[in-house]
Amino acid sequence: MGQQIQEARRKWSFQTVTDGPPIDGGGRRNRQRAFRMIRDEGVSVVTPQGASTPEEKARIEKIVDRIRHAPMADVRDLRELQPYTTTLHGGLLRDPAVRAWMRPILGNEIHVGSLVEWIGSYDPDTGIAVDPRVEEFVL
Repeated sequence: MGQQIQEARRKWSFQTVTDGPPIDGGGRRNRQRAFRMIRDEGVSVVTPQGASTPEEKARIEKIVDRIRHAPMADVRDLRELQPYTTTLHGGLLRDPAVRAWMRPILGNEIHVGSLVEWIGSYDPDTGIAVDPRVEEFVL
């Protein structure tokens, strides 16, 4: 479907993009094939653990700290974090165990639309591990 929308854009057929392609050549349109925005209901999570070297990780942590303590975030710093940022579904915020592994970067609260730092488990191959491992809590 995405390719059909892109093809319609290339042909400057914007009604096809917004309303869907014509059905049987008539005036009706297939709304199921129209472009739709995906609602962003996630939390942006920065993972310094994804850095390839200890020096790179330290640099990312320094940027996170600078943003966290600045009166206004520098756009260049935010761009530097993009390769280390992913989005988690907002529904995960209902899980206290997942929230416990997040630290706000901008502001003091964690909510949909937040920018947070992930301090929990991270696998270099699969990324953020949202299921806490019991052995991490045993002393």
